[in-house]
Amino acid sequence: MIKFWILFVELFKFFIRNIISWIGLIAPHVIRLLFGNNNYKVAPLSFMCGAALLLFADTVARSLSGNEIPVSIITAVIGAPILAQLMLRRNNDIWIGI
Repeated sequence: MIKFWILFVELFKFFIRNIISWIGLIAPHVIRLLFGNNNYKVAPLSFMCGAALLLFADTVARSLSGNEIPVSIITAVIGAPILAQLMLRRNNDIWIGI
């Protein structure tokens, strides 16, 4: 469980600095988990999933408060745990080196 929190904090720091980079990492993996490895389905569905995720994050960022919250914070809050879970589920503890 400690590995998960270390990974979560590091991913969160990365995604706060990089504006919306997690969408390109998350969308194809989520679609591949849902629809399999058929690239004829994965590519267009990944584009649509990425667009929907960005639209959702932008809507949340604009409507949470009177001031606009940067989209990178919303995407980091959503994306860091998803990517951490995907990475930990795929390669248990081989890649993290802890």
